Order: sequence, then structure tokens, then C-alpha cells
Amino acid sequence: MKIFLSHASQFKPTVKNLIKYLPANISTWLDEGNLIWGDKLTPTFETAIKTEVDYVVVFINELAGRSPWVQNELRWALEHERELKRSFVLPVFLRSEGDDVFSYFPDLVDRKNIQVYDYTEFGLKTAADQLTANLFSLICEDLSRMQTPAPVNITQTISKAEELITSIASIVRTTIFPHRKENPISIDELYEKVFIQSNDINSPDEFEELLGHIIQRNMIPGLSYDGYELYLVEEHSQWKAELNREEKINIARKAASHVKSGMKVYIDAGSTSEQVINILCKRIKMHTLTNLTLVTPSVNHADLISACCVHMGFDDDSSAVHLYIPGGYVRPATQAIIPYSDEHNDLEELPKVLGGYDLAIIGANGISEAAGLTTHANTEIIGKKLAFDNSKKRIMICDDSKVNIVLDHQIASFADDFTLISNKNPILEDMQTRYPGKILLV
Repeated sequence: MKIFLSHASQFKPTVKNLIKYLPANISTWLDEGNLIWGDKLTPTFETAIKTEVDYVVVFINELAGRSPWVQNELRWALEHERELKRSFVLPVFLRSEGDDVFSYFPDLVDRKNIQVYDYTEFGLKTAADQLTANLFSLICEDLSRMQTPAPVNITQTISKAEELITSIASIVRTTIFPHRKENPISIDELYEKVFIQSNDINSPDEFEELLGHIIQRNMIPGLSYDGYELYLVEEHSQWKAELNREEKINIARKAASHVKSGMKVYIDAGSTSEQVINILCKRIKMHTLTNLTLVTPSVNHADLISACCVHMGFDDDSSAVHLYIPGGYVRPATQAIIPYSDEHNDLEELPKVLGGYDLAIIGANGISEAAGLTTHANTEIIGKKLAFDNSKKRIMICDDSKVNIVLDHQIASFADDFTLISNKNPILEDMQTRYPGKILLV
């Protein structure tokens, strides 16, 4: 055990005489024995108190109270005591007539202390014995505290459980993403892949229990699980923006570079096209895009564009952006607007009103050389096909997580006229050689 001795320099002889009676297994940090010539005092003392000793013994009297060094040492010691969450500062009162130490050491007034009145050899030995006994008692308390588990904090336990479930849900989302109805993943295979990525899963049974919580709380919307196999019915706007974010931004930058002032542009719903919107809004604010007509079936995209127009102070006469959105029903999974019915379809009317689009930026949910670019069997396919058919130039966007995924509805085949922008992937690089100019990888 090592203790730091904080004292007024005038009482150094008294302190040195007292510590002579401490047992050999208690070593002391006393400045004259621990400082090297040229040491900077402040960092040396603070470092010693916070890293090199087990306790700080403060020898208190009025001289110590008026000593800036003692006050600094006490401040450092109390700071470290709060970090340790245990007793660390031990006061020894060096008593004499007329001493008024309480005003100098308010933090130590109510603490158990040792008081020294007798400065004879007998008195100092008695004080040293008391100090030794108190140190021994504190060590016993510390050992007992280490061996006794801290009481369970319900709030912390719940918080850790939430963190675990959220973490596992994120890994499962990423792992399950390539798997659709045609290529489901077994629960055993999923467990093996999650186990590799997380140190918190100890057994298949534990994983299934966590997966049950994730499914019950609908943390992966669109997930299908029959107790044996899992697959993703459809990626959901709640979480798909988290996947391949950097790749989506790079794809969006390349797609947005095709948008010029004066164009009429259709921009599809989706997490990658949302990044396109963000880039266009920056260009609008910088006045590098003007006289732009934008059409989007996405509630989120429309909100971003509208907020940009408000920020710029546009009105009906001065607006550099004309925003059109179709009427219809909002799909919760993607926040896309779809027609009320076949008879009421604004997506079909808008290209007629505007005379078609100069450019359509359309998202796909599956890429396959044989099947082309595909999406889910839902009414969003109507808007994608109408935009494709009514545009002079078509740009298809999706990241490589969609490679070799084949879904129910084809947006376009590789025989059609479009440019696919995606990120680099061995399969797409191979396809690029067979479709020069049609596939752009960033």
C-alpha cells in the first residue's frame, strides 16, 4: 500500500517523525523522496495523487489551510475520490490552541479523523497506530465491496437489454437483406452469420428468443419467418436508408449530375433517390439549378423539396422550382404515393400535362442479367413504368445489395434504353463488359 502525505512544509519534521512508526508494508509518497531535480511540481503531484497512491492523508492545521499546495492536493484528491466512488481522503488534525481549521477544510469537517495533540514520541506513535488501524479497516471495506456484487439497477438492466436487441436487429437486417421468397435463409444459417458478428449471442436458443422479441416488436418490417426459414418480403423505409449509405450517396451524386436547369425531371421514391433530392436542394440553394420542374411520388422527397423552396423564399412568380406530386394513397412501407384506383391515376395524367419528362431517375429493387431490373408486385410498379415510358432519358439507380435479386415485376430489361448507376461489384463489372455504356459503376 502507498499513501500520499499532504502537509504544510513547516510541519514536514512532524510528519516525518510520525511515519517512522508506520509498518513496513505501508510506503509513503513524500515530496522530498519522490521528486527529481527539475520536475514540474503541479503535474507531478497531481499525477501521483490520481495514479500512484491508494490513499491521500491530509495533515490539517491553519498553516495547511493557508497553503495553496495543500489546497490543490486536496482538490485533486477529492476529484479522484469521486471517480473511485470510495473513501480516498483521510484527514489527520494536527491540533494546537486557537486553531480554526473548519473554515479552511469544509469538505472534511464531517469526516472521521485522527487528532494529534501530543507531539512526543509516544503521541506520534499512538497517531501512527491509529492511522494504520484506519487504513486496515478501509482495505477490508474495499475487499468486501469487491466481493459483494453491486445491487441490480433495473433501469440499467433494461437499457442494456434494449441495446442488445437493437444491435442484433441491425445485424439481422443486414444479413437478411439479400434473401427473398425465392432464396430464403434457414434459422440455423442466420444464427451462424449473426454469431460471427456478435459476441453477445451464446447459443441458438438464445438467438431464437432474441429474434422473437425483434419480430414481436416489428423491428424489421417486411420480414417473413415460418419458424424454419426467413426472407424479406420488401425493404422498408424505416430501416433501408441505413444500408450501404456511402454507396447510395456516391450513386446519387452521379445521378444528380445529369439534372440540368430547365429540365422536367421525375424522381422516384426510395432511399438512394432521397440522396439525389438532398444534392439537388443544395444546388438550388447555390443558384446553380434554376427553372426546374420536379415530379415525385414520394411524400418524403416532396417535403424536402418544399422545405428548400421555403428556405429560398420562393413564391408563385419567383420560384425556380415547380414541384408536382400525384394524388393517391401513401404506402406506409415506402412513403410512396400510389393511385387510388386504375380509373384515378395522376401518375398517368402528369406526363400528359407536362408533355413528358426530360429525365427520369428510377429506383430498382433487384438486378439480374436475365430478369433485368425488377421491383415488388405492388402498385408502385405503375409509377415506375409510366415514368420510364414517358421520359426521353432514363437513369436506373440501386446499390449492389440488389444484385441477383429477382422480384415479381420487371421495370426494364437490358435490351431497353437506360443507364444503370450502381457501385462496384464483381458481377456488375462482368455485366459491364457485355453492356458497354449501359452500366456505370461508381
